[in-house]
Amino acid sequence: MPTVTEEEIRNAIGDGTIGAVSLDTNVFDHNGCKLNVAPLSNLDQFKDTPIRVLFSEIIARETKRHISGMAKDTNTKLASALHNHKKRWEEEYDIAALSETLGLNRDCDQAAVEQFEAYVEYIGATIIPVNGHVNIDRLTDLYFNILPPFEKKPGKKKEFPDALALLSLEAWANSHNKKILIVSRDGGWKEFADQSDCLICVEDIETTLNHFNQAGRFVAERAIAMLRNGEAPEFHHEIEITIQARLDDNDYSIDADSHLSLDVKPEHAALQHWEIPEHALPLIIAADDETVTFSIDLECIVEFCANFLFFDYDEIAKEYVSMGSWDICRENKMTMSAVITIAREFDQELKVFHSEITTQRIEAQFGYIEPGGIYEE
Repeated sequence: MPTVTEEEIRNAIGDGTIGAVSLDTNVFDHNGCKLNVAPLSNLDQFKDTPIRVLFSEIIARETKRHISGMAKDTNTKLASALHNHKKRWEEEYDIAALSETLGLNRDCDQAAVEQFEAYVEYIGATIIPVNGHVNIDRLTDLYFNILPPFEKKPGKKKEFPDALALLSLEAWANSHNKKILIVSRDGGWKEFADQSDCLICVEDIETTLNHFNQAGRFVAERAIAMLRNGEAPEFHHEIEITIQARLDDNDYSIDADSHLSLDVKPEHAALQHWEIPEHALPLIIAADDETVTFSIDLECIVEFCANFLFFDYDEIAKEYVSMGSWDICRENKMTMSAVITIAREFDQELKVFHSEITTQRIEAQFGYIEPGGIYEE
């Protein structure tokens, strides 16, 4: 459909015109293909309601392939690390036993299928098959006339999976006389939806869920106001613990420059300060009679520390030689996203049921460095 306003979307949800929600593969990719992370898991709120969660067969297959690919990549890296560790220490580790314990021998393709099928069952989703839902004449017309999601560029045949997914969803919508909110960051999906009578494209899943849960907005906004006013110390402490727990994983990449070669190892990261940006608004992604779940951006100052080992090339020896190692720390200002579940009813005391950081990638900026210190260009 042509661009519609947020109010029009909410009115369509209210009068039952919108009857389903669907996701593109890039939504799963954006969340690291972690199916148990909020807000992907919050799609279970539609279970046993008139709103259907739909996945095109194409999207289901692509997502399972992406999950499997990520698993194969981590398996390869872990297996290599185990062998290198054994070689480094010249120990007789039982690599076969370790591989079994760590699940390195699992069939990644089958594991991905099982994980996705369990997710589909958990949220009560329906898979829409291509067969029986896609009109081949319509598909070839889109292709030869270069209409969305096809584009005037080399490799436009790569858009066939998108076309199959969109046409199958459109067919379901027409057969059920409903409109579907489709979530995608892909421009081709947006352009196709703009020309469809029954598909409405939204860029992110948080905004989509927010449309369905406006009743909980006041609760979330009140809780945030209490945080900003220093009236919810326990709530503030809970979020602080959640941020630090994410940092304690040491799961961050390091961006640093030097005229020397570098080998870097993350040491630790410590939260120095956090606050909710002045103009940040909560997005309500789930609500029931007892709780409200919302996402919010947090502005954080974090001290990152890492060990840098410097190498320089010795022209005489024709090899890299160590120039020493240094522990270097640097403060970064960054934004993290959080999903928080609180009690719907509260007076002075605000109860937090769950909080988690949903930011998948954290990068620490160290700037230009040399042995013994940090130098900014």
